[in-house]
Amino acid sequence: LEPFLGKNIAPIEGMRARLRELMQAEGLTYRDRTWISSSRKAQELAKLGERQNRPSIHRALFQAYFSEGEDIGDLDALERIAGKVGIADARRSLEAGETAKDVDDDWSFARRLGVTGVPTYLCDGRAIVGAQAYPLLERLVQVAGAEPRVVS
Repeated sequence: LEPFLGKNIAPIEGMRARLRELMQAEGLTYRDRTWISSSRKAQELAKLGERQNRPSIHRALFQAYFSEGEDIGDLDALERIAGKVGIADARRSLEAGETAKDVDDDWSFARRLGVTGVPTYLCDGRAIVGAQAYPLLERLVQVAGAEPRVVS
């Protein structure tokens, strides 16, 4: 993190604490890192997972990065993660850039919507940026007119 923040990483400690709290509430483990990984190839792998009907790749990537401290910019790591959810030919596809245009298109669409951070939750012209607690997200959709679901 030093190349981005210098020697003082204190400003992100509050963000880490908040993320740790939110993840713990969902039964997930948060692991501190001293480095930032490029998620570009992970995004391409996620697109490949969508093409191969393997939506579990999203959770696998999240868990690998935030809970297990994997470098999701590393092709070896991505190949292992893909194998866990049954994605075929991941390394070849990533090296060939087969889903790169899809990711570029997603980024262009997000910019047109005004997305400035990840995650961003958009609902009926309103946006919430950053990791948020479930009650706030629930309120976002209720303000947009959604009715609460009664679970029996």
